[in-house]
Amino acid sequence: SDICDRDMDAKVARTKNRPLPSGMVTLTEAVSVFILGLSASLGVAYRLLGADVTLTMVPIWGLSFIYPLCKRVIWAPQVVLGLTMALCVLPPWVAVRNDSGDAGLLPASLFGAIFCWLVYLDLIYASQDRPDDQKAGVKSLAVFLGDYLKAGLTVLGVLQIVCFALAAYEASAGVFLWIFGIAVWTASVPWSIMSLDTSDRESGGRIFLVNAILGIYLAAVSGLTVSFAMWGRNKAR
Repeated sequence: SDICDRDMDAKVARTKNRPLPSGMVTLTEAVSVFILGLSASLGVAYRLLGADVTLTMVPIWGLSFIYPLCKRVIWAPQVVLGLTMALCVLPPWVAVRNDSGDAGLLPASLFGAIFCWLVYLDLIYASQDRPDDQKAGVKSLAVFLGDYLKAGLTVLGVLQIVCFALAAYEASAGVFLWIFGIAVWTASVPWSIMSLDTSDRESGGRIFLVNAILGIYLAAVSGLTVSFAMWGRNKAR
């Protein structure tokens, strides 16, 4: 994304000091690191997880290539970003289940939750750059929605809560996840939307950071939930 966006980034106050537009890193160096990283991830995935899991990563890589170009073509590049990140549900699911057949509602609901959250999160992030994006001609859902930005965030917020709750239900999650995970997440959505001040560029960055931390928090709560469940099963034996 930084490679493709280097010229656009140079026109935006928040991104003009990034390594490529500022000249700290050359294009050749950036492309070399990108190819090296992609090759390493492909090799590790195939070696450790096998062909089936590696194949599920192909659409993720494909969309990763397409996403930077979408800012020049469509008004909703955030949708492509959301799809890219939501597809990351597939590799671990196939690795754990050891098949790519009937997946059920659990991975589907996780896919929907991550998709809605990523679009929601990137909309908040993009609200910082709306004036510069308009001048530079960058296509963004935040620019397209205009005064309806918070309405769009509300729809995405409700959908992500529903999908996360469905995932918790499908996983037969206990009270711990419902109280410390789903309830906290549900409370964070209206707080984030009401706290966002679209006239203050720094507001979007602050709320984006809070939501990113919340994502780590929910992952930690989910991990603890799984650990508690495994401990309970072992104790029952």
